[in-house]
Amino acid sequence: MSRQSLSELVQNDPVTVCAHAIADTLGVLPHFPVGAWKDQVCTWDQVSGTWGDMRRNDGIQSVIADPATAGNDIRDRGAYIDALHNKADMFVTSDKHLGGSGPADRLEKRFGLRVCSPSDLVSELGL
Repeated sequence: MSRQSLSELVQNDPVTVCAHAIADTLGVLPHFPVGAWKDQVCTWDQVSGTWGDMRRNDGIQSVIADPATAGNDIRDRGAYIDALHNKADMFVTSDKHLGGSGPADRLEKRFGLRVCSPSDLVSELGL
C-alpha cells in the first residue's frame, strides 16, 4: 500500500473505513517522491531514493499524465511510481484516468506494470 493511497483513506465514510481496515493489513511501500515537497504525503525520514531518483520520477509522472486523460492527480501518479519502484505485480486503482483500458494498456507497455481496477482484481481472484 502506498503512502499516496493511505493519505486518501483518512475520510470517515463507510467505504473508506472498510478500505482502511484492509490497508492496515498490508505493508507500506517505500515512498519515492515526485513533484514539489508540498505534494508529498510523508516526512523526510519516510522518503526513499535520491535526488536523481526524484528527477527521474518527475519524468515518469509526466509520461503517466500524458497517456492518461486530464484528471488524474499527482498522488495517483505518485502511487503508480511507488508501485513501479517497488516492483509490484500490479497497480490497482479506481481512477479511470489511469485504469481505463487505453491508459492502462499504454502504461503497461511503457513501464511493464499492469494497471487494473478493483473490480477487475476481484473478478480475477474469483471473489
